[in-house]
Amino acid sequence: MNKTAYLETYMKILLFFLLMVINTLIAHADGPCTPKQVHLSLGDSYYSDSLGDDENIRKNGQNNAPTLARGNDVAKIVWVTLAQCNDSSVIIQKMNSSARSQKYSPRAEYYSQYINFTTFGNHTEGQYTRYSQVVELIDIEPDTLYTALVNSSDGSVSFNFKVPHPNRPESPFNILFYADTDISSVSQPTISRLQSYFSKDNCDINLTIFGGDLAYEITSEAGLRGDQFFEDFQPFWTTRPMLITAGNHDDYFNFTLLHYRTRMPLYNETSNHYYSWNVGSAHFLSINIDFYEAADNVTKARMYQWVERDLTIANSTENRMKRPWIIVYGHQPIYCSQVFQEELASCHHFYEKRTMWDDLMFKFKVDLYFSGHIHNYERMGAVAYNRSWPYEKTTDASGAETIYNPPATIHVVDGSSGDIIFMAKEPYARRNYSVVVDVNIGLSILTIYNSSVIGWKHFKSDDESVIDQFYIKRDRQPPSSSSFNLVIIGIFLLLVAAGIYVYYKKKSSSVPYSNLVEPLREEQGEQPGIPLRDLRKNE
Repeated sequence: MNKTAYLETYMKILLFFLLMVINTLIAHADGPCTPKQVHLSLGDSYYSDSLGDDENIRKNGQNNAPTLARGNDVAKIVWVTLAQCNDSSVIIQKMNSSARSQKYSPRAEYYSQYINFTTFGNHTEGQYTRYSQVVELIDIEPDTLYTALVNSSDGSVSFNFKVPHPNRPESPFNILFYADTDISSVSQPTISRLQSYFSKDNCDINLTIFGGDLAYEITSEAGLRGDQFFEDFQPFWTTRPMLITAGNHDDYFNFTLLHYRTRMPLYNETSNHYYSWNVGSAHFLSINIDFYEAADNVTKARMYQWVERDLTIANSTENRMKRPWIIVYGHQPIYCSQVFQEELASCHHFYEKRTMWDDLMFKFKVDLYFSGHIHNYERMGAVAYNRSWPYEKTTDASGAETIYNPPATIHVVDGSSGDIIFMAKEPYARRNYSVVVDVNIGLSILTIYNSSVIGWKHFKSDDESVIDQFYIKRDRQPPSSSSFNLVIIGIFLLLVAAGIYVYYKKKSSSVPYSNLVEPLREEQGEQPGIPLRDLRKNE
C-alpha cells in the first residue's frame, strides 16, 4: 500500500471514530434520563376477540377467549432513556377543565445489543443500550384534548393529544398512511407536510399508520440514526396515536431494535408482529409478512391461526353488522407491478410467496389491503388469485372513482413518502390488474365515512395536489332497518302458512275419510285392516 492510500485509509478510520464520538456526545448531551423518541399509540381496549363484545378485553379471558396478558388501557405513551430513571412520570391533564390531573409512573424495560452490520457498503459497529419507558393510560376519554407532561430528573417533554372514539360508526375517521421514509432531502416535502398537519390541536387526522422501513438504516451510526428518526418524528407521533407495522429494513435482531421502543395493541401477546383493533364501522388488522416468512414452522402456524381466527370473528354476521369494513395493512405487498434487476425481488413473484394471505382475504371478504415496500404509489383494482375481478365503477368530474361492491380486495401500495434509495424516477409498465402508478413524493389518507362508504386519497407532499382518489361503496342496510325487515318477512310467512293450513283443513273436512285414505292404501300396498303407520314401521 502506498503512502497516499495508507493516509486515506487512516483518515477514513479517524473520521469514522470522530463521528461516533460526536454522535455519542449528542445522544448524552441532555442527560441519561431526558425523555427521547416519545410516541403515543392505541391501547389494548381497542381490540375485541369475541362476537360483538367490545368490552371483552376488560374481562381478560372470558367468553371462551384465551387468558392472556392483555390490558384495559386506552392508550400507551412510550419514550426512550439511557438509564433506568426511577423518578420518571407522566402527568395527564384534560385541557380547559378543572378536573384533577392524573399521574402515571412508567415501567422501565432494558434493551441492549451489539450492532455490527454493513449495509449499502457502509459499516457500523458499537454497543447500543437503552431503556424503554412505558405508561398505559386508562382513565382518559376519547375525542378529548389532553396535555401530557413527561417528567424526569434531566428534563421534560410536553404535548397535547387525543385518542379516537371507538364507537361512532357514522362519523368520518381519517387515517394518514406513509411508509419507507428517511430523514434526507428527498423526504423533506413529506416532513414539511406532516409539520403543517400536526402543529395544530384541531388537526383532522385521527390516527397515523406507518407502514415500515424507517431511517435507512435504523442500525446506522450504531443505532443513532434510528434514534434521530424517532426524535424528528416525535411531534407527528404524539399529537395523535401512531400505529406501526415493521418492514424488511426493520428486521434487525428479529425486529427488536424497532419494537423495543414501540407498543402496539396486544404487544404482550404478539410483540407488534400482528394485531387488530376496532374504530367506528371498521375492523383493522396488521400483519408483518417479513416476520412470517423468516419464522420457523411453529411460529408461522401460530401467526396464521391467530390471523385466521381474527378474520373469522370479524367476518361473523353479528360483527359485520356492527363493523362492516375489514381493512388489513402490512409492509409487504401481495400484488404490484415494478420489476427489478434482482429477479426474485420483482413484484410478479410476490403472489406465489403469499397465496395464503390472498386466500384469507378473499375467503373473509377483506375490503382493502394497503402496504409499502415499493418506493412509489400504485393502486390495483379488485384482485384475488392473481387475477383482476370485474366491478361497476363511475368517475366524477374531478377524476375520483367510485367502486361499487367489488367482489375481491382492493390493493394499494404506497411507499412514496421519500428516501434516498430505490425511488423510481418515472412510471413503469403496469400489470393487467393495476389502475394507477405514480412516482411523486406523496402521502395517503384513508377515510372511513360510514358503514357504506370508505375513501382513499393519494396526493403530492409538496402541494397536496391529488394524484389518485377513489371510494369503495357497498350496498348495506342499517342494522335496525335490516332487523325490522326480517321481522316483517317472518310475520308474512307465518300468515301464509296459517292460511294454507286453514284452507286444507276446511277442504279435508268436506271429503269422506275413506275417499282420502283408500287410494293411499292401494298405492302403498296396505292390506285392509292394517293401520298405515304400522305398515311404514316395516319398511
